[in-house]
Amino acid sequence: MPTPATRTGLVIYGATGYTGRQIAELAAQRWAQQPARRPGALWTQPPLLAGRDIEKLRPFAESLGLPCEAVALDDRARLDAVLSQRAFVINAAGPFSATAEALAKACVRTRTHYLDVSGEFGSFRRVDDLNVDATQLGVLLMPGAGFVVAASDFLLAEILDAMPDVRTVRVAVSTPSRLSRGSLATLLETTREGVAVRRAGGLTTVPVGQLERAFVFADEDFGPPVLCAAVQLPDLVSAHVTARTVENVETYAEADTLRRLWFQVTGVAAMGLQFDSVKRALRSQIARLPDTTTLSDQGSARQIFVVEGEDPYGALTVRARFEAADTYAFTAWSAVTLAEHAAERLRRTASLPAGFRTPASVFHEELREALRTCDCAMVSPLRAFGLGARRARR
Repeated sequence: MPTPATRTGLVIYGATGYTGRQIAELAAQRWAQQPARRPGALWTQPPLLAGRDIEKLRPFAESLGLPCEAVALDDRARLDAVLSQRAFVINAAGPFSATAEALAKACVRTRTHYLDVSGEFGSFRRVDDLNVDATQLGVLLMPGAGFVVAASDFLLAEILDAMPDVRTVRVAVSTPSRLSRGSLATLLETTREGVAVRRAGGLTTVPVGQLERAFVFADEDFGPPVLCAAVQLPDLVSAHVTARTVENVETYAEADTLRRLWFQVTGVAAMGLQFDSVKRALRSQIARLPDTTTLSDQGSARQIFVVEGEDPYGALTVRARFEAADTYAFTAWSAVTLAEHAAERLRRTASLPAGFRTPASVFHEELREALRTCDCAMVSPLRAFGLGARRARR
């Protein structure tokens, strides 16, 4: 068995889910484009597809010409053996509240670098709890390698370049028109009575539906304001890692009248969802849905992130905007691209930044360069408002 220092290659766990399939297809395409036997090749073995169900895995893997392994997360010996074959894992198996901690712990045990495409606040905190052990063993833990977090985290890094003393960060995401079955399961798992916010460096909770704010999602200086309600996004954890100067973080989602009512109703319903029997019934209904559910007549998964950074005096605000034409396509692109950048750095330096890290805290410059040729996303120029606006413009 190869040692951690000599391993290469990638495991994609949850490869038969909606997002996992797109990640696997892109990874297979990148593998086919790279001559593996060339000296200094990024990957020396093909991506390994993994998941619980061999009946789903095998035909999909064969269609891509890739190897596969069936393994459950509670089979410790088998899981460790699979992970030890490769240097990196991308976890695409949601809801991540059920997979991230177990898979990240296995990665720490086997010294395998961990990435996932989670957009769940709770799973971020559980992966963060492994930071000390991962740091001691030289293992990279990078949740949020998909659209949620990778996009907003990149925007925050861009704002930091323009305004290094940012203290307050507000993140807002527009409403998607399409959700995968896994995303719906994630919404079920993350329904809560309260919404977390970061104040003076610490996390506290406000009631669902109490905190609202208007954001401009249009690509213009003074576009129409869109009302958003506070929700619990993982930027509450990641922003504090990317920008240590940040003390206050709020995260929002677009909310028209019906969606605002939904947020308030789910806050009340959260008490019922604490019962396993209720959650099991809802999970069984979600499992019967098609791979994706259309929420509007637009039919695409277009979505926009807006991040606002504010200086310590509240006198200057810098706004950054990121638009993905299809968030699932971008998630696949981002996860595979980040894994490749990690593999390249590991090849060159024989190590990676260890412990809990965010995409832009490690690969900001690489992402900036790669996004210039990404056909599924667009980053708008920074816009500054307030008394120091001129010095913050780029």
